[in-house]
Amino acid sequence: MPNLSMFFMPLSCVAVMPAYNEEGNIDRVVADWTRELDRLFGDSYRLVVINDGSRDTTGNLLDTLAGKYSRLIVHHQVNQGHGNTVMNGYKLAVEMDTAYIFQTDSDDQFEATDFSKLWDRRHESKFILGFRQVRHDSVYRLWLSKTAVFLVMTLFSIRLKDSNVPYRLMEREFLKQLLPMVPKGAFAPNICLSILAARHKQPLLHIPVTHRQRVSGTAIVSKALIKGCIKSLGDLFRLRATL
Repeated sequence: MPNLSMFFMPLSCVAVMPAYNEEGNIDRVVADWTRELDRLFGDSYRLVVINDGSRDTTGNLLDTLAGKYSRLIVHHQVNQGHGNTVMNGYKLAVEMDTAYIFQTDSDDQFEATDFSKLWDRRHESKFILGFRQVRHDSVYRLWLSKTAVFLVMTLFSIRLKDSNVPYRLMEREFLKQLLPMVPKGAFAPNICLSILAARHKQPLLHIPVTHRQRVSGTAIVSKALIKGCIKSLGDLFRLRATL
């Protein structure tokens, strides 16, 4: 468990990052994000990386990096999948004394320098989304993303440009209000959170961010993605029944 004494410091932002089998990326990703967040906030931030039971050396590398970067908090857990890991990260972050919570992934497909595009517009909405104008993913991922966008529009009349984008800035108190409404065990909780934010009258700012080709690490295979899409459909129907 992370050092809880670090949770009670006034912070501008806490960045949440799930990690699974990212030994080829994690050193570079943590360095890039630490550099950018240092530039913007100095000591007034924390980077929380949740190691989701990685089977490679990701966990050991993170422990080493925690000794190098004083604002890095590492949390280890048994493997629970990306959705549960993101939710665990959010739950850790909302207990910290911070104004904003940001979430991204550890696969090195996003630019840390794009963060300021969202930060500079934080006063326009409590829930700000990046979107991948040019997306470098498999055909399966692109198709499933379009399917999710269609389902959200059909079931909720909400237009998402990038349904499950892991690049989002949220006001802490607002996120804390939304988290209990996410269906338990949701495969893609970020989709549910976007729907809930829109239903709570927040403008969903969609800000273009850079997306790069994955060069290392473990991506979810097509069969698992299809199963996840089916589970997400059930999550959306459960969410719709509660709204």
